[in-house]
Amino acid sequence: MKMKRVVGLFLLPICVLSLISCLNNSKKESFNLNLWHYYSRDQEKAFLTYVGQFNDGIGKEKNIHINAISYGGVEELENALISAANKEPGSDKMPDLFFSYADTAYQLDKKNMIASLDSYYTEDELALFNPYFLNEGKFDDAKHLKLIPFAKSTEALFINKTYFDAFVEANPEEHITLDDLKTMEGLIRVSQIYYEWSGKAFYGRDSLSNYFVIGAKQLGVDIFSYREGVFQVNSDRSLYKQLYDHYFIPYIKGYFSAQGKFRSTDIQSGKIICYTGSTSSSIFFPNSVVKDDETSDNIDSYVIEAPYFASSTQKYAVSQGAGMGVSASSKQKEEACVTFIKWMTESTTNRDFASKSAYMSVINDSITEEFIASTSGTTQQMYAVCNDVLDNYVMYSSIPSECGASIRTIFDNSLQNLSANAMKKIEQSIASGVSKEEALAPFLTETYFSEWYSEISFQIEKVLSNSSGR
Repeated sequence: MKMKRVVGLFLLPICVLSLISCLNNSKKESFNLNLWHYYSRDQEKAFLTYVGQFNDGIGKEKNIHINAISYGGVEELENALISAANKEPGSDKMPDLFFSYADTAYQLDKKNMIASLDSYYTEDELALFNPYFLNEGKFDDAKHLKLIPFAKSTEALFINKTYFDAFVEANPEEHITLDDLKTMEGLIRVSQIYYEWSGKAFYGRDSLSNYFVIGAKQLGVDIFSYREGVFQVNSDRSLYKQLYDHYFIPYIKGYFSAQGKFRSTDIQSGKIICYTGSTSSSIFFPNSVVKDDETSDNIDSYVIEAPYFASSTQKYAVSQGAGMGVSASSKQKEEACVTFIKWMTESTTNRDFASKSAYMSVINDSITEEFIASTSGTTQQMYAVCNDVLDNYVMYSSIPSECGASIRTIFDNSLQNLSANAMKKIEQSIASGVSKEEALAPFLTETYFSEWYSEISFQIEKVLSNSSGR
């Protein structure tokens, strides 16, 4: 008995220590994660609603809390990410997870700052995503998944139906229909008729970089490529001439215009009656036009596919919308981040967010007839267009690179600035008494194109030369 009592006393502290150890191990690690995004207004409101639902539900269960921080726009967010990655003075610390386009994620990947997410997903889980959208986040020759798609958009043509119908009715001899607006060539012809009838511009475009990238692809050219591992920009003169002729020339003749920050603003002010823009802009399409005398007209809308070049042998549509990335860290923290991403991209949640923010869900076959019927107005028309685009177009996004974003900025600014400055000079000449034909003449020459082509080529080469890959 005495020996048993001694053994028992000896084992007691060991059992106590084991119990304490088990209790400590059972305590879940907490993760307070910072998420950087670019949503604003109604889209941010919708996004924060779902973040709150996660925090109050599965997040609380797994001790994961998401702090969502908006940078107000894609450019601002991307600048903040690069500054944080470079540890620039005054920059914020890198977030745990973030929204990013491929070009920015590519730069983070080169610094080994973005996690590979392949091991956190099964093949069955990845099969739920639309493959077009999923492949945009794969780097290293599609070997590693660095960005998970979350919400996507393409482009569409948004039209002031009320003004367009009145224009068509007033010009029956022209036999104009919406089908005429499906090609760039038809759009320019109708824009000329409208200008000659009303004295106003007909069309505008939000993203000139998309015009370059998708326009080139429609004309049979990948404007971005890699050759022996070096990033290249196609600067074929004939390609740039086609893009120039289909935007600059109708712009300086008064058929196209760009006045406000976005073309939906120009619709609202009556400066134009249609524009090519992101499908997610459907929620910003105005329901009235405010005229110069401060009276207004209520308007309805048409939404159709974005115009393409008539010579296109294949219809291409831009795929845009940032994916979600995770900063490289511990396996436990990365898993916590992926828990949130998986919840946000779960079929029902992702569709619900899409419907509230005018984006496309990234889940396969998500835009059903039932889904479209659950929406209304301009947004309902937009989703019908998206459904058609997903079925009949090839979705396209440019390959990621270290300097892709800088090149796109050149595309956005160069041709637009040239057009706006030329238009201002033409208007000044006309105001001084010069005829429109005489005022236009200097800007319709091959020399004027050549000067612009030389300048944009120089800007592109300068970016390429300054990049680490040259």
